[in-house]
Amino acid sequence: IMWPLVPQTGPGSWSSIVHDYMYTYDVLKPNGEPFNKKEIDQIFHIGILSEGMSKFKAYMSYRALRAVGVH
Repeated sequence: IMWPLVPQTGPGSWSSIVHDYMYTYDVLKPNGEPFNKKEIDQIFHIGILSEGMSKFKAYMSYRALRAVGVH
């Protein structure tokens, strides 16, 4: 449901891939604990901003993930 906000190409596409991978495969922190949903969503938000997505669109994408993302 997020593709209208974060298309498959352009700003945010790499961060979306990383985000989905982290949701799917329980990526671990250096201390051996898994990242939680909020941390993964925050990584996504930082990533889409660094890829050049506008602050408004990045915020809306992040809020949508927080509301409906399932981990």
